[in-house]
Amino acid sequence: MAGQQYYQERMGAAGVRLPGTVIVAAPPQGADGAARRLAAAVDGAVGMAGETLARGYALEQRTRIDESLLEARREFSEWQAAYMEEHQGGNALEAEKDFSAKFAEIAERRLAAFGGADNEVWRRALGGRLAAEGLRATELGASYAARERAAWEDGVFKGRLAMLEQDAYTDPENGAWLDAQLAEILRDEEARGRDVTAMRRSLLSATQLARIRGLADRGDLEGASRLLAGAVSGVEGDFSTAAGGAGRLGASGLEARTPVQRAGESARRASGGFGVMLTPADAAAARALLERGRALAESEGRRRQARAGTAAAGFAGAAALAAADGDFSAATAVVEEVEGLDADAGRELRARLEARQTAFDVMRLHADRSLLEQGDAALKTADARATPAGVSVAPVLKDEVGSAVRQRVKAFRDDPAAFAAAARAELLTDDMTPAERTRRLLEAQATLGRGLNVAPRVLTRAQAAEMERAFTESEPQERLRLLTEMRAGYGPYFTAAAAESNLPAPVISLGATLDALPPSKAAVLLSAVTARESEISGVGEDTRAAARAAVSRLDFMRDLKAIARRFPGNGGARTLVASWEKMLINAALMGVTPEETVRHFDIAVSADSGDGGGYMLLTPEGSLPEGWDADDLAGAAEAAREVVLRRLTDSLPKGETPMQRRMMERGARHAAESGVWISAADGGSVHLVEESSGLPMTYADGAPVMFTLRELAAIVAERGRGATESVEASYNRLFERER
Repeated sequence: MAGQQYYQERMGAAGVRLPGTVIVAAPPQGADGAARRLAAAVDGAVGMAGETLARGYALEQRTRIDESLLEARREFSEWQAAYMEEHQGGNALEAEKDFSAKFAEIAERRLAAFGGADNEVWRRALGGRLAAEGLRATELGASYAARERAAWEDGVFKGRLAMLEQDAYTDPENGAWLDAQLAEILRDEEARGRDVTAMRRSLLSATQLARIRGLADRGDLEGASRLLAGAVSGVEGDFSTAAGGAGRLGASGLEARTPVQRAGESARRASGGFGVMLTPADAAAARALLERGRALAESEGRRRQARAGTAAAGFAGAAALAAADGDFSAATAVVEEVEGLDADAGRELRARLEARQTAFDVMRLHADRSLLEQGDAALKTADARATPAGVSVAPVLKDEVGSAVRQRVKAFRDDPAAFAAAARAELLTDDMTPAERTRRLLEAQATLGRGLNVAPRVLTRAQAAEMERAFTESEPQERLRLLTEMRAGYGPYFTAAAAESNLPAPVISLGATLDALPPSKAAVLLSAVTARESEISGVGEDTRAAARAAVSRLDFMRDLKAIARRFPGNGGARTLVASWEKMLINAALMGVTPEETVRHFDIAVSADSGDGGGYMLLTPEGSLPEGWDADDLAGAAEAAREVVLRRLTDSLPKGETPMQRRMMERGARHAAESGVWISAADGGSVHLVEESSGLPMTYADGAPVMFTLRELAAIVAERGRGATESVEASYNRLFERER
């Protein structure tokens, strides 16, 4: 304590007061020498201890001062970083004041930690050092504000220059506006004390170059060339007139110009007027730019012509899509694309489109006219048609009518049922049974396809695909239900609908005999058609071998295989045999004997591989006319050979020599007599195939030589009524009446 008091006394001159000092009083005057020596010794010891304590205390306080300064600087640095991140450019102009105020606030808090009279000396020492740090913080703020002000002003200035150049590029014809902006920039720079002489030349040259680039990039190479010529000579002239721009700088003076243009003229006069002379470097750049522009324009022209040619090539396909339903949206899109690329090609294609639309309009589907008749009428109408402007389009229209006729005939051939359904809106309603809709659909196909020899279809191709998908993806019991509903709904058209749906031949045959089969047996046979032999559980190899042997012994199967052997190149015959063999074996493994399975199917074979003629017919009981069996069907098919011979003979070319005529008639007779009758997989018709190859025979017009069972029944019925009328005449009369 005495040392602390001593330090306090020593530091008193400096105004430092140490807290907690102890005063040691001197001995009384009357004390003897021993007492005085003792007191002196004590006083010396205390003085030495106090000095030691004072030095330690001073070091401690100095460390506290250093620590306080370090924390103050760290706190200020963190604040400074956040401030500089948030305050940049124009937001940092008050940085000097903000830095000073912030450090003063930090210093005040640090000095408060040295409060009290005992810390006066140390507070003054800390205050002096904080004052120095505060001065440094103020200088940092001033420096940061100056840097940000310079960057801010430079950024704004560069932004104005960039905007001026952008305006020159995007609105190159508006010279008055550009002059007004340039004059404003130069006035502001002069107000800042800058020499703008060189800046004026540089900015004007860059602005003119941007104007030239803007014109060139938009394709106005002629206007860019005129502006370059004026800029190089130093005379702008009436640019708006030269560039063909309306409402821009005119030749009638300020009174006829817009306010922006008048402001530009005023600014130009105020600044002493701007010349338009390009610098040599910018002039060279402008010339190079125009040369590249001309080369690119030529290349782009060639490219656009090529693209137009490619797009135009797709017009035929797009127009073909409209052949059936009249939707020309795709074709119109092609024409518009070509018009945007090549005006001449676009005009030609537009004429074709209008002609095609006119052709479709005159070829509207009619219930009582065939497609060929409609095409003839449209060709006759084409000569009288004209465009709204009165220019005849007959030549183009006749070409388009011919193209439309061909495309619509192709659409009919591809899917006659879908084409006819589109022509008859009533066929798309749900207020009729499938059988009634099919009857009307077949009538429509007969009318529209007259003269085209296109086989009619019961289902559209989309309907057939959906029916096949539904059947294939269903379980066996569900398949039986679908087959039953199909048989009930389509009635006499069931076999044709099932065949068009690509259902297996045994499935079609089963469908035709559903009325004669108990549901349980029908379900087993249907499962047998579609199951794999390996999937049938509970049977051993001996049982499987026995089933295969029983099937091979059937007369039914031997006769069926005879068809495939007779025509080894006929894939359909092989498929027919394979599908029946699979069903019979699987049915036997499921508990239905082969004899019981085939009891409802009839087969007749009379065709030797060495001789022509004969027949190979497989028919379900339910598909035959009432009271018929396979032999009756064979007899009717043989009787129909007379009809085939008559048609083949009537279609022979006319005007040949008698010898040639006799040879051709002999060939027609051989074809009619040597062909083999084959029943269709659905049992609903018979087809005449070539005796050796098994390929279908056709008439001269390409129509297949085939008869439905209904047509064969009509032939037999009329033949039985008497011999006064030929088979051919009877068939023609009945067939035309039924159609």
